[in-house]
Amino acid sequence: MPDDRNFALRLMLAQEARGLTQSQLADAIGTTKSVICLLLQGKTHPSYETLIGLATRLGVSTDYLCGLRGN
Repeated sequence: MPDDRNFALRLMLAQEARGLTQSQLADAIGTTKSVICLLLQGKTHPSYETLIGLATRLGVSTDYLCGLRGN
C-alpha cells in the first residue's frame, strides 16, 4: 500500500461522500467499527477481503483507495 495517510484520507472521503457512519460501513462489509477506525487513523492495513468490501460498498476502485488512481 503506498501511503497509509493517503489510504486513510481516501477512505474517509469516500465514506463521507456516501453518508455512512463507521458503524454502518463496518456492518456493510462484515467487520467491526474498531477496524474501520484503525484504517481511518492509518494504524493498520486492510486485508484483501476488507479492501474489496470497502471499494465495493463505497463505489470506488481498490486502485483509488490505495492511491494508484484518481477515482
